[in-house]
Amino acid sequence: MEIRNIKSFLKVTELQSFTKAAQQLGYSQSAITVQIKQLENELGVQLFERIGKQIKLTNYGHNFFQQAMVILRDIEMAKEVVHMNEQPVGTLHIGVIDSLSTSVLPNILINYQKQYPLVKTTIKTGVNAEMFDLVKRNEIDLIYFLDKKLYYPEWIKVVERAEPIVFVTSTEHTFAKNKSITLDMILNESLILTERGLSYRYDLEQYLASKGKELKPVLEIGNTDIIIKLLLDNLGISFLPYYVVHDLVKQRKLKILEVKEIKVEMWSQLVYHKNKLLTPQMKSFIETLKESI
Repeated sequence: MEIRNIKSFLKVTELQSFTKAAQQLGYSQSAITVQIKQLENELGVQLFERIGKQIKLTNYGHNFFQQAMVILRDIEMAKEVVHMNEQPVGTLHIGVIDSLSTSVLPNILINYQKQYPLVKTTIKTGVNAEMFDLVKRNEIDLIYFLDKKLYYPEWIKVVERAEPIVFVTSTEHTFAKNKSITLDMILNESLILTERGLSYRYDLEQYLASKGKELKPVLEIGNTDIIIKLLLDNLGISFLPYYVVHDLVKQRKLKILEVKEIKVEMWSQLVYHKNKLLTPQMKSFIETLKESI
């Protein structure tokens, strides 16, 4: 039983498509078809039902899927034992939300690459939903995201840290020296916010809705770097994770506004899929992240 045939079977199962599996694995579609047929002949059963352009696992396919995952994990574990005294080598694919990728991740990556120069790291950025899909499709090894504490049966969580969300503005803003800022005062100012749907903005909107109030931003944009530039030009107030602004707050270029009526706290979390073999690259990155935050 050839390993490439098992890998092709798992990829077809994951993508529900011979064509997409062929594209991702670098084979022709006919080659994937031959590999699956070889596997079915060896097992003596039909693994997929093919009706028109639709495919789905047979009962035999479902049963073999779990065993195929075990086979590949055992192979990877064997490889790891052989190379256990060597430095991590290979590729590491990380999915991360935009704000963490620009504010927290750069220093972590610098430390990681210094310690593990033989690892090629690729970063994919996007919103949480996009990252979660990539994990399910096994296109990334780890996902580093910001949200409420989330737990799913298919995840293994290795890092979790509380991240306060704050109202922030320029030190030149009239509110910067005012210690009695209310939420109503904030809502009457020019608000520069991240896009709708982001976890911390959603929590703020829910709180306001419970009070019969709503946000009316003058600008919505997903790029926190642009928001920071606008704040530094004293063009408004924003609502951002503290880790995005803490350096500029320490430099006294931005000012956190204390609004006692509301407290929003999210959690930065690092997870991987439970069926994913924890590779040396992944282990070393997890340790680097834990040491850096």
